[in-house]
Amino acid sequence: MTAKEAMELLESLIQTKKLIKIVLSDKEADAEWDKVLIRPVKIKEQDFMQFEKFKNNKSYHFNMEAACLYEEISISVKQFKQAYIHAEGKDYHLSRNG
Repeated sequence: MTAKEAMELLESLIQTKKLIKIVLSDKEADAEWDKVLIRPVKIKEQDFMQFEKFKNNKSYHFNMEAACLYEEISISVKQFKQAYIHAEGKDYHLSRNG
């Protein structure tokens, strides 16, 4: 799966509300974070994506609306070698190692 196809898949899963969780792991040498979890959350009846980023055994959370979401996911994905996408009915494992 190409990077473009992966982003199209993520966009589709988010729009159809089938995404459960994304786990980004196996960081690149220059990555700022050790691991990133991304999941949909609802806050005061509004949909957000929650990013939980880990560094030195500490976690940092922030919520993002759809406007900047795909840019942030694209930036985050480039810093990791593996992505695990858990969705309703199907899971995906993406790896730059093949």
